[in-house]
Amino acid sequence: MHQFGVAKTPDNKFALVFLFPYFNGFSSGNLSLYAKSRDYHLTVQEYLEKIKIFIKSLQPDFEGKCYCDVSPYNEKALAQKAGLGFYGKNQLLINSAYGSFFFIGIIVTDTFFQEDLPLNLSCKGCNKCIEACPGNALGSNGFNKSLCGSEISQKKGDLSLQEREIFIKTGLIWGCDICQNVCPHNENLEITPLPEFSQNIMHSVTTKDLRGLSNKTFKKQFGNRAFSWRGKGVLERNLSIMSKT
Repeated sequence: MHQFGVAKTPDNKFALVFLFPYFNGFSSGNLSLYAKSRDYHLTVQEYLEKIKIFIKSLQPDFEGKCYCDVSPYNEKALAQKAGLGFYGKNQLLINSAYGSFFFIGIIVTDTFFQEDLPLNLSCKGCNKCIEACPGNALGSNGFNKSLCGSEISQKKGDLSLQEREIFIKTGLIWGCDICQNVCPHNENLEITPLPEFSQNIMHSVTTKDLRGLSNKTFKKQFGNRAFSWRGKGVLERNLSIMSKT
């Protein structure tokens, strides 16, 4: 983790924004790259807590709250405001070193920090992400969440015929990497230096992995993986759909 910036929050606090790269190489499997390693919520939260302790050792009166993904703030917008990236046409934030393969963590504090400025950069505009999106979720009207393969893969309950068709095109049972894989800003990326995202990689989940597991044992076995939060049933449904293609 080498990227850091500061932005003002809408409620007039200061957000210390950190990027945590997770690219561990393009590889086969049926999981989105972000879900192949340890759950980023756990890892980023741990790093943020250590950073907070370090800052407090330098400034004893420092207090702050750590957030990753689940917060009252738009973390992506804060990262853009802090000069850590620019928006691509795939609606993802792109960083010059990490492409779009990074997680965002923030520490929100009342302590004053000098704000950074947004980057004067923009995406190449090649439209490859728009053209490759299996659900046509991207375009001039922005992002249609209901047509996103990643969002569909995480829905509970039955999928409509249209949703099934989009989901199948992703080739994955959890998430979708297509708009990132085709992006020229993600070419020639270095493997993350963070061991939590480069080691203990799980490329796929199979029906055999889930067979005989109760929800309790599923959580015990896979609770430290980002794909576990929706429970076993969603994965079983997705595997069933893929098995019929």
